[in-house]
Amino acid sequence: MIGQSKTLTISLANQGAGPVSVTHIGQPANAVWQARRDAVARELTTTVAPPVSALGREYLEALDFYQRDAVRQGAHFVEIQNTMLFATVGQRTEAEVGTVREVASAARA
Repeated sequence: MIGQSKTLTISLANQGAGPVSVTHIGQPANAVWQARRDAVARELTTTVAPPVSALGREYLEALDFYQRDAVRQGAHFVEIQNTMLFATVGQRTEAEVGTVREVASAARA
């Protein structure tokens, strides 16, 4: 199972907001690690701030360490990613709400 992982995605999102968890069991494939490095490298090409560049290079070093640890753990490696998603809810004026109600009433008729 080297280089392969199983992915479990759990979404508890309620109306567009809530936690989303992804769990990888077993070490991720080399393509996953490369995609992660490529994403950081892309961002590094757009920054001109030396402190940001330094942090990006430090992050790449941490990513290398993380990959080595995953390889060492092999099939026993478990990665859990958790993200909180937020939805933006717009508000309508009373006039817009009235128009929406009229359209809905006309559609039902």
